[in-house]
Amino acid sequence: MDEVAKIWQLKSEGKLVSGISDIINRSKKFIYRVLSSGCIYKAKRRSGLQRVTDKSDDRQIQKVASIQQMTDREIQWSSELSATKDTILKRILEKGTMVHRKMKKKPALKSHHKSQRIL
Repeated sequence: MDEVAKIWQLKSEGKLVSGISDIINRSKKFIYRVLSSGCIYKAKRRSGLQRVTDKSDDRQIQKVASIQQMTDREIQWSSELSATKDTILKRILEKGTMVHRKMKKKPALKSHHKSQRIL
């Protein structure tokens, strides 16, 4: 039995929305949406821009980044994608195992180092 039919059945039995949400393991908002629409519930479409890369492109970016030490621009050129460097960095970070870090600054020269340079 699909979820929508089960929701209607539980509602006809007199169950409260919070009880239905516990039984079906869905949010109360979902159940209210099903009951108020009066028709078969359809998932909401994604709003906003579509993704530039698909799953295979993401895997390719992550594979190249994990195998070699490359800059984001080099990854972009090697994979021949139309994605920006920011998109490539986001895909690398999405994997979770790789971390994009800034390089540490060199320590400043101390006074005794400067005096050794002058001599």
